[in-house]
Amino acid sequence: MNFALAVSQAVRSAVGPKMIAGFRVTPFEAEADGYKLEGAKQLCNELAKLELDYISISLDDYRLSRPTSETRDYKNPIVQTHVPALSPITEIGRFIAGRCAVMASGGIRTCADAEGAIKLGADLVAVGRAIVVDPEWLTKVRENRETSIVPGLPEDEVEIAETLSIPPRKVKNLLRRPGWIPRL
Repeated sequence: MNFALAVSQAVRSAVGPKMIAGFRVTPFEAEADGYKLEGAKQLCNELAKLELDYISISLDDYRLSRPTSETRDYKNPIVQTHVPALSPITEIGRFIAGRCAVMASGGIRTCADAEGAIKLGADLVAVGRAIVVDPEWLTKVRENRETSIVPGLPEDEVEIAETLSIPPRKVKNLLRRPGWIPRL
């Protein structure tokens, strides 16, 4: 926690109060000896004292209430063995009690997903993979054209690189975890 707090304080001091500054927190780790939600809540409590503008709660899927292994196959559904009474977004949001905004991320692909995260207590949502798949995602959402959002990447790696104008090496990186980025 000391390292995270020192870095956050240094950033806040360096950029001043007029620049937006936040911190991204994974609320728990999948490993048996990894940190738990209680530790993340303590960190968020200390981070909120630094007058950060937001704390981003980073989950593989904002709907989940347990950690997922980095080695899991993203094509297979996650079976939750222990489901806390409240979402990590809700718990951390209540714990920091409005001292800064709460941002939710993970699995937000539609307006309904964003609204779901907000209902759990998020003030903001971060959209990542959906925008990688369809760079026009926000425009389509704003224009009420969600049905035209591209749901996945093409199967062919060369076509992905051409469609998204990204280097083939980055395409390989995106595809290294099966199912993390949806495919057509």
